[in-house]
Amino acid sequence: VGQPSLPTRDALAVVDTDHPNIYYRLSHTYFAGKWRPQIVYEIWFPERPATSRFDILAGHFDALVWRVTLDDDGAPLTGDTIHGCGCYHMFFPSNRLQRINAPEDNDIRETAEMPAGYVDQSILRRPVLWIDETSHYLLKLTDARGDKTAGEFSAQDASLRPARDLSQLPLQNGQGTASLFDEDGFVPGTERLEWILLWPMGVEKPGAMRQWGHHATAFVGRRHFDEPDLMDRYFTPR
Repeated sequence: VGQPSLPTRDALAVVDTDHPNIYYRLSHTYFAGKWRPQIVYEIWFPERPATSRFDILAGHFDALVWRVTLDDDGAPLTGDTIHGCGCYHMFFPSNRLQRINAPEDNDIRETAEMPAGYVDQSILRRPVLWIDETSHYLLKLTDARGDKTAGEFSAQDASLRPARDLSQLPLQNGQGTASLFDEDGFVPGTERLEWILLWPMGVEKPGAMRQWGHHATAFVGRRHFDEPDLMDRYFTPR
């Protein structure tokens, strides 16, 4: 985990792991007739390292996004996550929600995956996210207050920074600032070989890291991470 930076305006970005940052933004969604606040966190990695000579998922830069949707009283309704490319969208709803049947449940389109079932609110309030060191897949969630195994690992402090900082990074050569993202919302140089297989699906540059607002989360059908009515599609209050 680190801090993205740009050596010069035209250079590829790098991630400085000596200065770990967690980036956040505030968002909202429309659910059950009300607007609900959301907090979105991003962490960035220098790369997704290759595990074989022809690893189509490996490449420069990687990122994980974790989002929490809150109820009127500030309690977490659900968490959900994607990678920086928009893939691997998973939901971790609290027991305040009930999964409902969605049209995607009965065909080949991606639907709302719940790998951990319903998650206790105490976990969503102070979650520990267990992330694979190579693929950066989210492996499990545990409660920060009750997980004794988390204490077996060395801790490293990270700074909490607004995600807007990524659009105005100071250049290391001292020549002003520049955005991590290009004019189309991609991080240059983060393309993956998976485009060879997935280009017919209609998602531009599959596997490349994306700016907020550019995360398509389905290859079959149409779904985006920031759709304002996404939760109504899959859940209802208990």
